[in-house]
Amino acid sequence: MIGAETCENFVAVYGDLYEHSPWIVEAAWPQAPFANAQVMIAATSRIIRESPPEKQKALVKAHPELARKFGVDPDLGMLSAAEQEGAGLDRLTEEEFVSFRALNDAYQARFDMPFVICVRRASKERMRQELARRLLQTPEAELAEASIRSIRSPCCDWRIKSHDHTLNSCARYGKRMSCSWHARRAYA
Repeated sequence: MIGAETCENFVAVYGDLYEHSPWIVEAAWPQAPFANAQVMIAATSRIIRESPPEKQKALVKAHPELARKFGVDPDLGMLSAAEQEGAGLDRLTEEEFVSFRALNDAYQARFDMPFVICVRRASKERMRQELARRLLQTPEAELAEASIRSIRSPCCDWRIKSHDHTLNSCARYGKRMSCSWHARRAYA
């Protein structure tokens, strides 16, 4: 089960699932507890899908730009940094970085938001291909793809399962276990 005793605790634990957008899990809390990550994702996806376009765009804009800086970007959040590092975006060649920079700049100019993709499930080449493909979409189609299909993805499922595993471990072993700060905040 995925839940918390209060909305404040629920947001403290799951508020970072959607980059700098805790309003999504806050809106989902009345439906908790969720049987599993897939049920929670369905609920949060519905919230995103039913949100006005301005909120959807704000959600996308809260995400970091892929390969924004050459090497490690110190401004990334912990989860985003881990995802981008896992995809090798912190180890781009100079040529790859210049290519990403050009595509990111064109995307930003066309859509006024950063390109969003589940980097855990895409190679550097696939990300570059997707950037080029999605540059051809209408702004409306791209907002739908970025806010609903790209953000509500298996990456979100991974983030929820990571949080859920920590909470289940803490519940199983009781307060004697040294739990992560997320788990302690959820059941404090």
